[in-house]
Amino acid sequence: MALRTLDDIQRSYIADRQAHEPKTDFEPITPLVIDVELPGSMKVRRNSKIKSKLKAKDPERHGLQPSFKHSAKGRELFTKISDMLFSLAIIMILFVILIPGSGDGAPRTIFNYSYFTVETPSMQDEIPQGSFILVKSIDPQKLTVGDNITYMADQSTTVTHKIVGISENCDNSGVLGFQTQGVNNANPDRDIVYEASVVGKVIFVLPVFGAVLSYLSENVFLVFTIFGLCVLLSFLIRGIFAKPAKRIAPENT
Repeated sequence: MALRTLDDIQRSYIADRQAHEPKTDFEPITPLVIDVELPGSMKVRRNSKIKSKLKAKDPERHGLQPSFKHSAKGRELFTKISDMLFSLAIIMILFVILIPGSGDGAPRTIFNYSYFTVETPSMQDEIPQGSFILVKSIDPQKLTVGDNITYMADQSTTVTHKIVGISENCDNSGVLGFQTQGVNNANPDRDIVYEASVVGKVIFVLPVFGAVLSYLSENVFLVFTIFGLCVLLSFLIRGIFAKPAKRIAPENT
């Protein structure tokens, strides 16, 4: 008997095994790979969105450049605008309440100050018609030539003219008298102004504003409408633009 080598035995075994294996027409199946997002990945994506929203709400905290609306300077500016509108509303109401006279023709005086609207052009070069003037009560002895004064021409009429002359003993009456003239008038006033008739010295002039106040005092409904709009706009600006952004603690990843 011929001896078989180890290689011959191995080849015989493989050939015998292949001869007894079942035949099939199917090709090998390629594994199906399904891309499933794991819970951990979902958490990372969700936290990423939360961080983006937090940065938009509070950019300064996350090292980003804030919008002007949310910056400290922006909030300060809008706060000032809101305060100005509210103050304007209050001032308008106060002026409308205070502008009317005392009822007997005499000027209304508050803490030694009176206010008037210039209705004629006799002082146009210095105090234009329609100006608002503030008059301070003053000791007539301290008045000098060149001062603009407001005085009572009669029980219901005030006049604002410039002093062009002073008499220490007017008509031997022992009282102080003033010669006045409108700077746009050709001649001095005919009547002497006695010290008792002087309301005060003009210390402040605001052109046009007097005419505006006079118009508003005659249209009270318009004043209250503007007042309401100013107050409403003030609160809207403060609530929307001047309100600091909410700081929200970021969620732990």
